[in-house]
Amino acid sequence: MTTIQFINAILNWLLADPTHTMIAASAIAAITPTPAANTVGGKAYKVLDLLALNFMHAKETGVTPSQIAQEVAALLASKSNPATSDTQEK
Repeated sequence: MTTIQFINAILNWLLADPTHTMIAASAIAAITPTPAANTVGGKAYKVLDLLALNFMHAKETGVTPSQIAQEVAALLASKSNPATSDTQEK
């Protein structure tokens, strides 16, 4: 299989079903870091995100899972012990 035949096979696969385009765009978006929005790569990444159906809140936030776990644990601790929060408010 030559390179041109390989590229042609990929294009035929993508055009065979619209979900193939979404799957490929989603896989590419998942493994690439988000570039700056004002660059050419950033503009291409926006198109890639739309093809992958990554919009609304499906973005990198820079918050690590351990930070989220700490915040959730703190919130749960404050909710489970209302006696301490009542005495602090008075």
